[in-house]
Amino acid sequence: MDEKQFRENLQAYIHNELDQTLAIQMKAKMTEDPLARLEYEKEKRFDGLVAKHMVQEEAPYELREQVVASLAKKSWLSWIPRFDFDFPLLGRFATVGLIAVFAVVVLTSSTNAFPIFKASIERHIDCLGGRYSSEVQTDNLEEVTKWFEGRLSFPVRPPDLSVKGAKLIGARLCHLKEKPVALLFYEKDGHRMSLYMIDSTDMKFTKGKDVSKGDKEMYVRNEQGYSSLLCLDKRHSGVGCVIVTDMPESELIELMS
Repeated sequence: MDEKQFRENLQAYIHNELDQTLAIQMKAKMTEDPLARLEYEKEKRFDGLVAKHMVQEEAPYELREQVVASLAKKSWLSWIPRFDFDFPLLGRFATVGLIAVFAVVVLTSSTNAFPIFKASIERHIDCLGGRYSSEVQTDNLEEVTKWFEGRLSFPVRPPDLSVKGAKLIGARLCHLKEKPVALLFYEKDGHRMSLYMIDSTDMKFTKGKDVSKGDKEMYVRNEQGYSSLLCLDKRHSGVGCVIVTDMPESELIELMS
């Protein structure tokens, strides 16, 4: 195996993508040629550094869907000819460039969309820990509605979940990130639930799995052992609600349907 063939197959060898015959030839080349062995060690170390310093951040649901769709179209590009450039640094620059572009896309998407699921789950955990208690303790929907009048810039109409076995136990003013929200506390079959009502006018939310039903546009995501369901009622645009609980996802969807 000459040096050109060795360099062409080096990355594939590092990632265990070569067939057995080529892998044996690569190994033999490094045994016979100290410079080839040195090149292998340099490339291996470079790959390790790239993997170590890449920012590990969960991509938004919509971005992941776009990536999957893009990869699915890869076969349509198979007719494009591949060009072989004998420049050792070209692959490195391309790798770094792709990492930079991906990081910009992820950060931009995260910045433009309100992190409704992450914020609501974090606040729910705070409530379970006793950090946020009820400012008004009642199971009367009308009393809670009147209590919120003048306290927020949007109307608060607590959903009546009693017909499905969930009991309202109290409410308070709160924030999700910088957004003021109405926080309502419910209980059902021993499960604590935090329901947040938020002014959704002109807001772009990070969205989870689409579980929409009827007039309700709904998205759900599971993190840290909790299910968070975003519900946007098409009949009452401008105010959205998100509910967080540890009950099974299917039960939560049924409760809010």
